[in-house]
Amino acid sequence: MGFVALMRHFLAYLLLAGAASASASSPKNCITPEDAAQNMGKKVCLRAHVYDVQETDTGMRYLDVCSPHLKDEECKFSIISFQSDEKQVGNLEPLRNADIEIRGTVREYHGRTEIVLNDQQQLHGGNERFR
Repeated sequence: MGFVALMRHFLAYLLLAGAASASASSPKNCITPEDAAQNMGKKVCLRAHVYDVQETDTGMRYLDVCSPHLKDEECKFSIISFQSDEKQVGNLEPLRNADIEIRGTVREYHGRTEIVLNDQQQLHGGNERFR
């Protein structure tokens, strides 16, 4: 094999190695809350900004990912956490005003799409707990 052919093989190897490392280090393919309805029933990574953390009288907690300028009835996505999962989920207050990535299955509930947060690991690349 001549020098020129050897250099072509070497350059091709470098290009392939660079492409492989770039794809391995690229960010996760996360959807936005606006894309959730098109992913009904699918396990996804969702990237959102948490504007507020709210808790109901029954202990259900919500991560509000809709802009405060949006009317409540216009907000079509929510992240919920049931009181029974509080031990596995932990304190949600540090998520207020934070950008998050959450893994979970997109579900429909009363005309909205949602992801149930039932395990802290969902916020760190892990899956939701099986129910």
